Amino acid sequence: MKKWIRIAGNAQNIKEGKNFHWRFFVDKQGLEIPIISWSVIGITTEQNMIPGTSFDKDVNGLSAWIDVYGTYTIEDNILKITL
Repeated sequence: MKKWIRIAGNAQNIKEGKNFHWRFFVDKQGLEIPIISWSVIGITTEQNMIPGTSFDKDVNGLSAWIDVYGTYTIEDNILKITL
């Protein structure tokens, strides 16, 4: 089943040299799932992949993110999205 998901970089982990450079949220908010990397299968359009920013940060404390509409799996801490 397709869902909106939110992906954002994890600047703190990148600065500290940790492997989990990305943050993943189902339904654009809620529980954060740390991931090492992510990939997309399919054709991106302005309807299924939407970048976003907020000066005041969103409900997850993010200032920049990408919202993607698709199905997903996580294998070996790698997010795989199918549009």
